[in-house]
Amino acid sequence: MAYMTGKQLLKIFDITIPQITHVNFNELKNFFEQNKALMYSNAERAMADILKDYFNNDNLSEIDGRTMAAAFRRFDIMERYLKNETWWEQNMYLDNM
Repeated sequence: MAYMTGKQLLKIFDITIPQITHVNFNELKNFFEQNKALMYSNAERAMADILKDYFNNDNLSEIDGRTMAAAFRRFDIMERYLKNETWWEQNMYLDNM
């Protein structure tokens, strides 16, 4: 969730981590503070969609927590979804910020 929220912030400002400096840090921080609920909500919705797709099951309560944890430990979700720029552009809606 932190990765997704941070990546949203970087996308909104169209910067990379090395481009964060003392010059833009306060602007980034203030934007985050004002929009963190919406950013977290976007990440939460996307993560639920990821899990439903990954496990091919719309009812997340039917999926054992250990099974979900294993998918994260194997890094499958990061590679298949979060690091995939095509997936990111299609599924992380940042227009409402």
